[in-house]
Amino acid sequence: MIKALVVGCGKIGGTWARFDRETHASAYHCDPYTELSGCVDVDSEMSALFQTIHGGRSFESLEEAVRLVRPGIVSVCTPDRTHYDITARLTELLHPPAVILLEKPATRTLDEIDSLISLSRKRNIKIVVNHTRRFDPRFKGLRDEITKGTFGDLVSASVCYYSGWFHNGVHAVDTLHLLFGDVLQIMTVQQGAKSRYPDDPSLDCTAAFESCGAAVNFWSFDESHYQLMEFDLRFTGGRLKIEDFGERVSYEQRTKNSSDENVLVPKAKRWPSNTVNPLEEAVRLSREYLQTQNPSLLQDVEIEQTRSTMQTIIQGTEMYEDCRFA
Repeated sequence: MIKALVVGCGKIGGTWARFDRETHASAYHCDPYTELSGCVDVDSEMSALFQTIHGGRSFESLEEAVRLVRPGIVSVCTPDRTHYDITARLTELLHPPAVILLEKPATRTLDEIDSLISLSRKRNIKIVVNHTRRFDPRFKGLRDEITKGTFGDLVSASVCYYSGWFHNGVHAVDTLHLLFGDVLQIMTVQQGAKSRYPDDPSLDCTAAFESCGAAVNFWSFDESHYQLMEFDLRFTGGRLKIEDFGERVSYEQRTKNSSDENVLVPKAKRWPSNTVNPLEEAVRLSREYLQTQNPSLLQDVEIEQTRSTMQTIIQGTEMYEDCRFA
């Protein structure tokens, strides 16, 4: 049985509810070969609540928790600004976990992400970042279709996200990097819709892929109305729309009308189904890596694969700050 530890006892860590499938704790409960052995939080009331819901031991000290539990996997679910410090501390322990499942965004700076990449290699620790679409078979299937050229070449794209360029814009950017295997460069940036994170504004940006040159527009939406995460991808062969966080996927194919004009018509197509919960898949892959030591299990989800995403996010933030204080 693989022991797991959750650091940070907020909602995503596990205090939504025992069987809410969107938490790290529930993902460990759902894996038959993993035992949720404890939790860590500087707020003793939060760790006590977590313990009441999920069992295991509660700690206020990270070092004590790892020393006594000896977990194989540690989830880092603390506030964004603490991700680097806590993950770095874990890698430097005498008996560190073999896998760290790190919530997004991984870090706040490129120096920090480069430091974590270096530490992970030095200590032979796998740092897996929870960019959920990377664990979702629907998006992997779409990536394969795009790579095969099913839709033609990308012409342009529009993306809508909500609440915070760092906190949620990172999902939008990483999804595009996953689908196209190309790096986005930010061209322009401005203040976007209201964000519920005071230190993380939503940004509206124009960008372009480095290799193919396709233009991408990011626009933000005020979460107080409702949450939106949508992708409108326009190819030479048609238009692909991904809506409701990937729950709805539709395709319109280019064709000729009676006047010999290029138009779009709906195209029925069987899309990959969401047969697994992404967090549960992250836990499964991490646990199977520990059991088999097969590095290919984690090759698409390690921190190295998210560096280009953080590069784009940080570039947008720096450009916004430069404009703001110019």
